[in-house]
Amino acid sequence: MLAVVQPYRFVSQLLILGGAVGPPFFVALFLIEGATRRGYDSLRQPVSALASGDGGWMQRTGFVVTGALTLGFVVARSSNCLRREGN
Repeated sequence: MLAVVQPYRFVSQLLILGGAVGPPFFVALFLIEGATRRGYDSLRQPVSALASGDGGWMQRTGFVVTGALTLGFVVARSSNCLRREGN
């Protein structure tokens, strides 16, 4: 039983860490991208406007990575809550 619990706990901790790292990663990405993108005005355009154009792949990748990290966090937290209810 111990061999099964330890890998589960490690993966759960990694997913929770990803949930903590995801939002600051996203903010850093759009701040850097917005500062270096020619013609982008952060006061007049939304962050999603950075997803268009030649450099848009970077912002789209940031959306996907942040979404995946957030979903991983939700899965880890919900499974931890369900495991505690079952005990």
